Amino acid sequence: MSIFARMLILATLALSACAGARGDNFAGEPIERVARDIGFPSRITDLPDGRRTYEWDITQTAQVGPMRPTLRGISISSSGGAGVGIGIERETVTTGVCTYTLTAKRVGETYIVEPFPVGNASCLS
Repeated sequence: MSIFARMLILATLALSACAGARGDNFAGEPIERVARDIGFPSRITDLPDGRRTYEWDITQTAQVGPMRPTLRGISISSSGGAGVGIGIERETVTTGVCTYTLTAKRVGETYIVEPFPVGNASCLS
């Protein structure tokens, strides 16, 4: 199998691992894991009962227009080989901002995410 074929398979596997809806799979996890996966929240609010809400403003995008080839880069190795990175993509446009909200309860020194998200789970799809 050529190196190009191996790299193509590896890239496909890496991209497929990132795809798919996230939904509320953070339930039962420490809030630090959520922040590591989707970034620091836009807002944190302390609730009267000791819980906290964490909100993320997530920019929604869409792929539009025709597929077009793009030049990703040219590389030259120290052994004299050369390569050209070519991709096929569509234009990406922003379609709006979605607010994703999780509620978490304090357990020891951290907060654990409760099972049902308050916000729009489709923000993470």
